[in-house]
Amino acid sequence: VNAPVAARTADKRTRPAMAARELKAVKCPNEVYALRNLATVSPEDYAGQTSIYVCVKNVSGKEFFFSAAIVEGMKSGEIGFSSPQRSYAKIAMGDKLQVSIKKFQATDFLGAMTLQIDFMKKKQAGKDRYDTTALSKTIVSNFNRQVFEQDMEFVFAFQGETSEVKF
Repeated sequence: VNAPVAARTADKRTRPAMAARELKAVKCPNEVYALRNLATVSPEDYAGQTSIYVCVKNVSGKEFFFSAAIVEGMKSGEIGFSSPQRSYAKIAMGDKLQVSIKKFQATDFLGAMTLQIDFMKKKQAGKDRYDTTALSKTIVSNFNRQVFEQDMEFVFAFQGETSEVKF
C-alpha cells in the first residue's frame, strides 16, 4: 500500500500545512466513505481541493491524521467520521475540533504494512478460507494513498462481509 504514515515527532513533517479551522464532528454521511476510511468535509470549507489529508485535534488536544474526501452535501463547518474513526480518535458527535490540512513529503510514505483483520459480526463470520491475494488487492485498491497511524482502526467490505481492521 502506498500510504503516508503520520509521524509522531515534532519535526516539520508533522506541522499542518495551513491554519486550523474549527469543525463540528458529525456522522459520516454515507457508508461508501466509511468503508474507504475517509473523513468527509464540505467543499465550501475546502474549495479547490478534491481530496486531502487532515490533522484533527480532539477536545483533549491530541492530534490524529485522516484522509478526507470533499463531499457535496456536507454542511460547512462540519467534518464527518465513521464510528471506528470516532472511537479511535476519541471524538464524540458534536465535538468542536481543530482541523488543518496536512501535507506529506515523499519520505513519509511506506510500501508495506501489517494489518489485523476481524469480522464485525463474529457469529456471521464465514468458515471459508479467503484468497489472501484477492484480499491484498482489495486493500491496496481501496486504501492506496491514504494516511494511517499505528493502532488506527477502520472497516472495509470484502466478498460481501464487513471486516474491522487494525493497523
